[in-house]
Amino acid sequence: NFSIFAKVILDQESPFLKSILINKGTRNGIQKGMTVFSKDYLMGTVIETNYLSARVLLLTDLNSKLPIVIEGTNVNAILEGTGKKQNLELSYLPEKYVLEPKKIFFTSGKDGFLSPGIPVAESYLNKKKILIRLLGDPDQALIVNVTDGRVNK
Repeated sequence: NFSIFAKVILDQESPFLKSILINKGTRNGIQKGMTVFSKDYLMGTVIETNYLSARVLLLTDLNSKLPIVIEGTNVNAILEGTGKKQNLELSYLPEKYVLEPKKIFFTSGKDGFLSPGIPVAESYLNKKKILIRLLGDPDQALIVNVTDGRVNK
């Protein structure tokens, strides 16, 4: 299984587009579609590569859509980025499903690439409203681990 550490060299600041540039590229075996972790938490996916660097689309980005399963249930949904790490959205939830706080969202593996069971986000209560936040903080990621999606260690 492929796994390599890389340094975050540039953080793209924009309200909706959330991506980072890392200092490893095709020369190091990095390919489009690989998954990126920070401190064992899933951060995003490699969307662009060149010889010396790669761009990673973060889970918080508006274009990010990740198949997940909700802890303690068989409920599948899609975790979507909104540009904010404290307020992601779930789509394709079953009708009448009520999300409770303190639930962990895991990768479902339904995309055929990521192994199932990787913890990604959690629901929490904020001013009587249930919100979803990432477990890891992409803004604090300085060193990331790029893998082929099958492992998270």
